[in-house]
Parts: sequence; C-alpha cells; structure tokens
Amino acid sequence: CMMHIAVEHKQVCKHLQQHHGVNTTSPTSEDMQQTTCLWTGCLGAHMKLENLPRHIFKLSHLGVRWICSTCGVSLSREDAFRRHALERPGCQ
Repeated sequence: CMMHIAVEHKQVCKHLQQHHGVNTTSPTSEDMQQTTCLWTGCLGAHMKLENLPRHIFKLSHLGVRWICSTCGVSLSREDAFRRHALERPGCQ
C-alpha cells in the first residue's frame, strides 16, 4: 500500500494489523503458516507471518540501514551490524 509507516518495528506491526488485517503479535495456529511479502519490488520472500514486520523493517523496504562510523560499511540488519563490530576491532 502507499500509506506512511513510521520507521519503528512496533509501528510496522500496528500498520499491518490496522490496515491489512495481519496480526503478527499474537498469531493463531492458522497464522503460523508461511506468508509471502507483497511489497512492490520484493521478490516474493516466503516467511512465517510473525517475521513479516522484521522483514519489512530490517530488509530495506523502509530503507533502515546501520552504518559503521569507522569503516563506513552499510548493513541492513542490526544483528549483522553488531556482528561486524565484534569481528572487527575498532569498528563501531
């Protein structure tokens, strides 16, 4: 959809529930099945429904990036950024 989404995980969940009827916070057993991302330009990523907000937020649909202030590497996921900082002394 073309609606504004705040760049916060909580707001992505709220948007999905209010505007698309997708409950990602307390999925039922029916909701635990695989779903497909319908974001324009996404290559049909398959995932558990509960992982959809993370996919939207952290996999660049919202343009969220973590940039290392030392070496300048740009990463799309916070866990990858933390791993980068741990593996490379001096990076942060």
